[in-house]
Amino acid sequence: MYNRRFAALILIFCLPVTLAVADNELEMKEIVVTATRTVEEVLTAPGHITVIDEEEISRSGVRNLSDLLTRQAGVKINDYGAEGAVKSISIRGSASEQVLILINGTRLNDSRQGGANLAQVPLDNVEKIEIIRGGFSSLYGADAVGGVINIITKKSADGQFKLKVENGSYIPRAAVEVSESSTETPVEANWLDLVDTQKMSLNYSNNLGNIDLVATGSFIRAANAFVWNDTEYIDDYRRRINADLLGGSGYLSLTAPLSGGSTGVNASLNYQDVGAPGSTSFVSTTTRQQDLSALAQVFFTTNSFLTDLLSLDAKAFYKFSSLNYENPADPADHDLHAFGFDASQELLVLDFLSVVYGGNLLVDLADSSVIDDQTRISGGVFLEVPIYPLPQLSIIPVARYDLYSDFPGSLNFKLSTVYAAGDSLSFKLSGGSSYRAPTFNDLYWPDLGWSLGNPDLTPEKGYYGEVGVTAATSRLTLDAFAFARYMLDSIQWVDLDPDPDPLAYRGQPANIGEIFYPGFEMNAEVNLVSGLWFTGAYAFLYSFILEGASATYTFKDNKRAPYSPMHSFDAALEYRGKLLEAGVSGEYVGTYYIDDANTTEQDAYFLLNALIRYRVNELLTLQASVDNLLNSTYEVLPDYIAPPVSFWLGGELTL
Repeated sequence: MYNRRFAALILIFCLPVTLAVADNELEMKEIVVTATRTVEEVLTAPGHITVIDEEEISRSGVRNLSDLLTRQAGVKINDYGAEGAVKSISIRGSASEQVLILINGTRLNDSRQGGANLAQVPLDNVEKIEIIRGGFSSLYGADAVGGVINIITKKSADGQFKLKVENGSYIPRAAVEVSESSTETPVEANWLDLVDTQKMSLNYSNNLGNIDLVATGSFIRAANAFVWNDTEYIDDYRRRINADLLGGSGYLSLTAPLSGGSTGVNASLNYQDVGAPGSTSFVSTTTRQQDLSALAQVFFTTNSFLTDLLSLDAKAFYKFSSLNYENPADPADHDLHAFGFDASQELLVLDFLSVVYGGNLLVDLADSSVIDDQTRISGGVFLEVPIYPLPQLSIIPVARYDLYSDFPGSLNFKLSTVYAAGDSLSFKLSGGSSYRAPTFNDLYWPDLGWSLGNPDLTPEKGYYGEVGVTAATSRLTLDAFAFARYMLDSIQWVDLDPDPDPLAYRGQPANIGEIFYPGFEMNAEVNLVSGLWFTGAYAFLYSFILEGASATYTFKDNKRAPYSPMHSFDAALEYRGKLLEAGVSGEYVGTYYIDDANTTEQDAYFLLNALIRYRVNELLTLQASVDNLLNSTYEVLPDYIAPPVSFWLGGELTL
């Protein structure tokens, strides 16, 4: 029965794609990306690449970056529940530390904890987002094992002022509050749940002579006091407590033309004060966390540097991040300063041959009450030589060498081939290697009784290969890729205490992981009839643990990697008119295991959402949406409850 339902799901997905191809002559859709460190069209850029532009971000109606990315094939968001809670990313089964997050080419990942928290990246100043799947350490260095997310902010002024406001509501309902001692306290329905969350953002841009000024600011306040039916622990309705959020962000960009290109500076600031309620099984009523991050960038880019045969893209940056963890039993403060420089050039040698080269230097300085003061200096150089033996064929070899102050050097490579079968159809083949260096937390975490670091760790190593097809027409865009990932020396936590009691756990990271991930991804956007669009994304991810935290396995043992659902599917049916936009979207995430031995399984879930946007006039747009329309009780991560049905009303004023 399950296989029949799954086959029907795939048939529903593929049918509109097939009809659109049969009914429409292929023509190119003009979107450019920087997957090769130079400007490329999606059709000719190597690999499975998705570009989300500003129009699509606005049309989606999403309120945060994680909700936008979770709709993409092969992308999974690790969500700890409420608005403002930690949200990290996985691509093709990777750990969040193995996905490199960039803002305008500058990395958000830091040497202390590795991964980036997407909850701290606002969408208000974003122009477009590039999703690059697969290992890209050959271009970007460490951490680009599962893929790269490049967030490109707004720099061009449009002379507009925009004010956007939104209110989020939950259904008031009587429930119980559960304290840290598991004492249950009945509470009446709270009508303030109707005004649980408020968001406001301001966007202003203008031309100051030949300088483009772009400024944005946002504010959010949320109680996150929703009620859900907890059938696992208390078999009653339960209210979320100590999950409130107060936060804001600001962004400023100044850009001016210079020497046939552009130069400028941009800076962003983000702050969050959020409650840390813990999981549904271990409640905390007093723990809080404050996060502050700041990023400043100076850049210069031109396609004609001294000569028309040479380009230059250079940037310098400074980044500061601070985390204050207020826990009476275990407080912690972590500060990190990072500064660096990155540059790349393309030299046109012949009509069919160019050379792209560059490098970067990065300094990380950590000041922590837990891991003490730590410093890491790293850098690398890369060489890319695109070759075009035929007008429709490109072969792109890339190699990069990185050096760390606390690790030996690492050489990584990638080889890609793209064959353009027509103006709007291409076939792609690529493969390469990647790596990730251990974080400061992995190396230097002190022995606190339940965990300790391992200074003998070495970098993880990964290999990947993929083959697929990309098509782009006026009515259809389609990507379909098969891939395989192989991880060696993956850093996993092992239990040093032989006592089987889980409360006696004492963990330490070790280079023991060996996992093989084969899979398939497909995403499509199809214009069915005038104004009516279908979008869908499907990912199949298999995995074989060969070396786990507790045992060694073979392919015959057929052990799945934890937190890697085999099937995930996202689809939407949307009407896009001049005045009215409306749509219904569904998301399905299959079951997955949470342990190497595959003894504990996390339940699958299905979500249904609805959205309507109405343009009253050129100045005012109104929006209403419902998230989790079926009021499903579900968890993306074990014991971290996700919100129930919620209602959102808002508007945008443009002057």
